[in-house]
Amino acid sequence: MVRINFILWSNSPGKPSPVNVVMRWDGQRLVIPSGERIDRRNWSDVSQRVKKGMAGSADFNMHLTNVQQGIEKAYRATREQLSREPSIQELREAIDTELHGKDAIASPDLLQFIQDFIERSAGRINPSSGKQLACTTIQKYTTTLSHLREFLKKKRGRTEFASIDLQFYDRFTKFLTIEKKMATNSVGKYIQTLKTFLRAAEEDGCDTNPVYRTRRFHTPNEETDKVYLNESELNDLFHLNLSSIKRLERVRDLFLIGAWTGLRFSDFTTIQPENVKGDTIRLSTQKTGQMVEIPMHKTVRAVIARYEGKYANPLPPAISNQKMNEYLREVSQRVPSLQTPVMITATKGGQRQTTTKRKWELITTHTARRSFASNMYRAGCPTRSIMAITGHQTESAFRAYIRLSGEEHANIVRTFMNQTAPLRAVK
Repeated sequence: MVRINFILWSNSPGKPSPVNVVMRWDGQRLVIPSGERIDRRNWSDVSQRVKKGMAGSADFNMHLTNVQQGIEKAYRATREQLSREPSIQELREAIDTELHGKDAIASPDLLQFIQDFIERSAGRINPSSGKQLACTTIQKYTTTLSHLREFLKKKRGRTEFASIDLQFYDRFTKFLTIEKKMATNSVGKYIQTLKTFLRAAEEDGCDTNPVYRTRRFHTPNEETDKVYLNESELNDLFHLNLSSIKRLERVRDLFLIGAWTGLRFSDFTTIQPENVKGDTIRLSTQKTGQMVEIPMHKTVRAVIARYEGKYANPLPPAISNQKMNEYLREVSQRVPSLQTPVMITATKGGQRQTTTKRKWELITTHTARRSFASNMYRAGCPTRSIMAITGHQTESAFRAYIRLSGEEHANIVRTFMNQTAPLRAVK
């Protein structure tokens, strides 16, 4: 006998979720999309139907009943025709014909689905921000697909969704770590993207292996030794005379804007005149669409004043992130206080490695955002207030940006200790 259940793909209230049909028979499992979506608040897990109070619930529920009856009919007919229990693919094809009145269509395999997913992503809107997916996100999808293709070709791996199990996870992780010699966080990035593909496939009704949702199919990550610039180092950078090298002066000034606003590269390089209101910068961030209000630090005011009337925007035109990183290292190398040696420890190729570099070698555009979070934290600014500007949704994500040394943390605690009441004298 076949058991049929209707379940919501997502449990998040306020966001319509696809209603999927989960079938189980003879130790096999198949997920079929019903073609309907509903908000969790209007759904009953007991009846596996829409609650009667919702407008249009009768038609919605009748459609689900028709889908169930069509599936049961396809199952009985296929079983009688074959004189045995049908396979997943055989039943999928029979259901497709019964429900949609067309010849069986082979379900896509992993690589085919990912390729289609990437092509659809070009115009996809991020529901969180209301904007199109960033080019960097689509590039990450494309790179992940490239690594998967190379892995499957070398290892003669299977590409159907059911083959994405824990053995696949172990082999793919080992391939990225040992053969591609990737750092732990890079491996984690591609595993996380693979899980994004599998979630999308499941939502589309593909028969994915549910093991990808378990803890064992985890995303590897480790805390890395990223640097930040303290207030003194930022002041040294500000006072560096670059008047004879305008390209470096512009890059330095853009970096300082990021370091005293906490904005991402995509935001601090595109500040418009209308974003500046008195002593406040107010804008909607590109990545999340979150509206932030940032008081202008004296350094920000000085930099904006430096370019007043020179460009249409308050700041000089931006260059590419890659080129700016290159120029930043050229700028930072000229600052004496950034010659400090820094030990960097990270896992790469499965081996823990420690190297020593000068601080200026480690500075990128993202160092600016990390510097803002760390310096505000050092100054005693409440965490929630800093997060309101950086846009971090959780304290755990925010803490990853705080790059204080043990000595710096001790000094913060010492400051608060000195503010406590003195011990009373013993009478």
